[in-house]
Amino acid sequence: MPANEGERARRRLSTEERREQLLSVGAKLFSESAYDDVWVERVAEIAGVSRGLLYHYFPTKREFFAAVVERESERMLRMTAAVPGVPVREQLTAGLDAYLGYVEAHAHGFRAFHRAAAAGAGGR
Repeated sequence: MPANEGERARRRLSTEERREQLLSVGAKLFSESAYDDVWVERVAEIAGVSRGLLYHYFPTKREFFAAVVERESERMLRMTAAVPGVPVREQLTAGLDAYLGYVEAHAHGFRAFHRAAAAGAGGR
């Protein structure tokens, strides 16, 4: 029997894929709204999962937010990491290019990361 046109095709995600999906949704929402204005129920709704499943991955909203910030800070650090043996001036240029590339490619994560820093929140 064919699925209704309005239904999305559901695919079972691996643990890492689901976690990444939730963090992506969180980065988008936290970049657009203050911490207190982001509802876990909304994250779950956008991701197409139950609130309980989100809490399975992240026991509290604070831990979820910290994971979003940690993911984005690690991503930025990876992209801007120094390369041994490359002259400092070239590393600086490459690092700035990588940083700007991160900002462009991951705008939601960048805004969420900096919103957390401005609020003095996030990180573990």
